Amino acid sequence: YALLGRSDDYLRFQVMREQGLLNAKNTPDNKGMDLVKAISILKEKIQQDPKDEKKWYLLAKAYAASEQFQHAAEAFAEIVKLTPKDSPDLAMVKGSYAQTLYLANNERITPQIEAVITEALSIDPQESNSLILKGIAAFQKNKFDQAIKNWQEEKAKADQNLVESFINQAIKSAKA
Repeated sequence: YALLGRSDDYLRFQVMREQGLLNAKNTPDNKGMDLVKAISILKEKIQQDPKDEKKWYLLAKAYAASEQFQHAAEAFAEIVKLTPKDSPDLAMVKGSYAQTLYLANNERITPQIEAVITEALSIDPQESNSLILKGIAAFQKNKFDQAIKNWQEEKAKADQNLVESFINQAIKSAKA
């Protein structure tokens, strides 16, 4: 999960493998991704076609997987610019952007992050990353009832791994 992201990100893993961006040993089981090489190749490919959203997305995910969150946030900022305003993916892109900004900011919510969360949720009130971050923002402001509400909303549709690894624990902390 840490390597590939959500289950729907597995398709992106397959694309990276098919484009030769992964080592021959790479599988979801052994996690032998050469992220440095992947990042280098993706940056070269983006220079050839700076409007290729898919490559920007792969670059952002590669940066995030290598814990280079500031670079990941910068890549997501580019994706936000490239994503059409009527795209069904815009809320998810903004939610991912907010998430990487949050990670780049040492897991603290800033006014910029709150603005991106608000934008994402105005497009899709059920956007996962934004609901979780909105709950974190409320928690950090000691608004525990609001945090629980946001996380309960996400819990209803989240995969079991996220529920067990984060949401249940976060709700328990907020109740305490």
